Amino acid sequence: TSWNSRMSGKKSSADNYKQALKFCAQSAWRLGRWDELEMYSSLLVAQSTNRISPSSKEPRATNLPKLDYDGAFYCSVLHIHRAEWDEAAKSIDCARKAMDSRFTALLAESYKRAYPSMVAAQELSELEEIVSFRQFEMRTNSEIKLHAANRHDEKQARQRQHLLDVWRQRLDGCRVDAEVHSSILAVRSLVLGPTDEVDATITLSALSRQAEAFQLAERTLLDPLDKMGCSLNSPIFGVGISPTLGLGLTVNP
Repeated sequence: TSWNSRMSGKKSSADNYKQALKFCAQSAWRLGRWDELEMYSSLLVAQSTNRISPSSKEPRATNLPKLDYDGAFYCSVLHIHRAEWDEAAKSIDCARKAMDSRFTALLAESYKRAYPSMVAAQELSELEEIVSFRQFEMRTNSEIKLHAANRHDEKQARQRQHLLDVWRQRLDGCRVDAEVHSSILAVRSLVLGPTDEVDATITLSALSRQAEAFQLAERTLLDPLDKMGCSLNSPIFGVGISPTLGLGLTVNP
């Protein structure tokens, strides 16, 4: 009993450590701290490759360390940010393989329990779509020195608009939940700017307020403004405009 208790405590400690690493990696990514994301994703990978059960009865050839979903997912995000397309594709494939058996088991239990895994599968598909679009974008940008007749600017704009239309329809079919919308929009931020998904951003802020996640609701609105170099105190929002015009906001000191 004592040995079982010690092993249970050790497992719990390792699981808590992994969960903490996952939260740190997610926070670093959402805040755009790529060096920290590299550190935490490396720790996730190192932990997953070290977790081999010594008591496993499987043959030695099959008892090999496998990259878990979180480590592979955050590595793929980092590779996409660095335009390392081959490495990103490998990490996405590893993440999909890691979640395959778990997803199948949860789907057999209930749709509700399997839904987070379905969202994860959608995010992996969108990461692949981002890789394809970014590669196409880089090819067209390399043609910038070509004569106007040989450029493909309109084709790139059509491709981007098509991707936006598909993503918007897909998001409309997702569960109306702040966490789901937040994770999906975070993936899309790898290729979209702050003004590309205004409606989705406002919806996420509203869902966050309904879930009483007020800091997330505020940050969801303020982050795009910060990226655009705007401020809530600027005249565009009516602050500082003469009251005689009837357009400004009255701010009490």
